[in-house]
Amino acid sequence: MASVILLALAPGFKRRSISALNSEAVVFLKAGDDLRCVAAYAKLFRKIRDNHLIHKELYVCHSNRSAAYLNLGLFEEALWDARQCQWLADKAFHRDHNPAAGSDTCIHSFLSQLYCGAVLSMKPHLTRERV
Repeated sequence: MASVILLALAPGFKRRSISALNSEAVVFLKAGDDLRCVAAYAKLFRKIRDNHLIHKELYVCHSNRSAAYLNLGLFEEALWDARQCQWLADKAFHRDHNPAAGSDTCIHSFLSQLYCGAVLSMKPHLTRERV
């Protein structure tokens, strides 16, 4: 529902290029504005879906949005994008799903960070430095 409202507020986004939409999202990500970054990627992915577009480096967009979701504490959404990133990267680099290709290791590393982040956010006393 929120994405429908967002897209209604920015009706001209479909006239913009994929590159321009991606640049906007990356600027927000670099500035630490994760919410606007996620919103910008929502516009990009909507345009891609509606126009049946594909790009060989689309996995990077999913990786960036995953990072923004992770910064917002939206772990399930971050994991979904990380898996999309893995799947698209495997296709782009013609990798199969064997651990030697490296993508499984990357996802396991992400899951470990995700779990640690979730645990630490639930138990803030674990992040205090000891003197």
